[in-house]
This record gives sequence, C-alpha cells and structure tokens, in this order.
Amino acid sequence: MGAQPWQDRGYQKVANVDFPGVMLLPHVAVLKEIAALAERYDVPLRSTTRADMAPDEAILREAGRGYDLVVLGVSRRPGDVLFFGNTAAAVLERSPTSNLFVAS
Repeated sequence: MGAQPWQDRGYQKVANVDFPGVMLLPHVAVLKEIAALAERYDVPLRSTTRADMAPDEAILREAGRGYDLVVLGVSRRPGDVLFFGNTAAAVLERSPTSNLFVAS
C-alpha cells in the first residue's frame, strides 16, 4: 500500500484526545485546540477549508464577509527584507480587515 497524500506533504498523525486510538493530522489537531480556546473564552470562531482556489483568494474571500481580524500563521522567508511569502503579502495588501501574522 502506497503513502497517503498527506504523508507526501510531510504530515504525521497526532493523538486524538477525544477518541483514543484515532489519529488526527496536525492541522486538524491545531484547529481543535483553537476551537477549544474560543469556546473557553466565549469568542465566536468560524473556520473554513477551501481546496478549490489559491490560499490567498480563499482567505480574502472570507475576510470580505465582514470580519474584524484575520489571523494567519507565517514563516519568515530568507532574504534582506522582511517577507512572509506570497500568500501573506497578498492578504496584507488586499485584505479589508486588520491582519495579525503569527510566526512560530
């Protein structure tokens, strides 16, 4: 049996605390943690996954729905100027909302 598509992207499964023995992909686990924090602090949260368009277009489409803030995880790209990649640059340039870039 060949590798799963998510394995080709370098993802590894992580433990699922809600259903022991059932594993989650890392991005799913992170979304579950974010949802738990939002619920704990009574903050409305909306999460959307789009696979039919470029990431910046999907983010900008959602941002145009009247949100106050877009939070985007980023990684600094090497070079002489501060650059977080094309997706972050497009969101920063074209988003109608405030933006918060979070680097790990």
